[in-house]
Amino acid sequence: LVHEDHSRRAGNGPTRGVRHRRFGPALTLGLPIRTPRPRPAYRASLRLIASSVRLDAPDRFAYAVDLAGGVGHSLSTFQDHRPEGSTVAIDDAKLNAFLARALDDIGASMSAALIIIGDRLGLYKAMAGAGPMSSAELAKRTQTTERYVREWLRNQAAGGYVTYDPATQCFTLPDEQAMALADESSPVYLQGAFQVVSSVLKDEPKVREAFRNGNGVAWSEHDPGLFEGTERFFRPGYRANLVSSWIPALDGVEAKLRRGARVADVGCGHGASTLIMAEAFPKSTFIGYDYHESSIAWAHKAAVKAGLNRRVTFEVASSTD
Repeated sequence: LVHEDHSRRAGNGPTRGVRHRRFGPALTLGLPIRTPRPRPAYRASLRLIASSVRLDAPDRFAYAVDLAGGVGHSLSTFQDHRPEGSTVAIDDAKLNAFLARALDDIGASMSAALIIIGDRLGLYKAMAGAGPMSSAELAKRTQTTERYVREWLRNQAAGGYVTYDPATQCFTLPDEQAMALADESSPVYLQGAFQVVSSVLKDEPKVREAFRNGNGVAWSEHDPGLFEGTERFFRPGYRANLVSSWIPALDGVEAKLRRGARVADVGCGHGASTLIMAEAFPKSTFIGYDYHESSIAWAHKAAVKAGLNRRVTFEVASSTD
């Protein structure tokens, strides 16, 4: 499980790159190959589901790796780890099934960070519609470092986000994946959701404290990524459905908006839905309300940028004001 081209760390030799069976090899954990042999009591511990890092060997299935001793073997019985005198019978099959599920979640969580990196650095957008591309070509196009881009691409290929051709050593972002990862106007654009996931993890200490004191965490107290991610996730749906489907489903509302009406968008956030309606109904005026001051400031800037600030205003107010 060693990346053949990994740089060496002083005194430790090459690092071990663990390829999660679902989400790929690029998450190099930086664990030295030369690790102490585990004591017998821990022989069945510290395991990860992993498989070969070679992308040209897709037929190699996942197997368990003992990270403490560097020994690969299948998950074995855990009966000998029961406390002395315990009468609880551990079902190995159920335990192993749960561990596999948990490791899926771990792999997904770790790969989410790489998806956000791909979004922020424009890697997905650079690959969209470009056809097969080597890591060097993608790095040059995005002004990034090839070594890191290569590992990022390997992770994405192992997870099915991009495809890989071993004959050319090139990677391709399929059109279907590009709709979800690179096209911000697509109704299935997902990058905002990964941004929300990142913000939730950053907010863990605040939420943990709320468990203790019961005070809750106000929307305004969350990581700023939550506000931006929420808008990016919902905006494509608003654009695809708000004017064409949702408003027409309300009896008489569309006709009023076309004639000219005053509209209040309560809880407008960054103002995505407000601005979409303003674009579609030029005879109407719109006021967006939200108690979150930073979101209102963002929405105002968006209205100015869209040239809609004459008919669209945003004010800080709660739903009960």
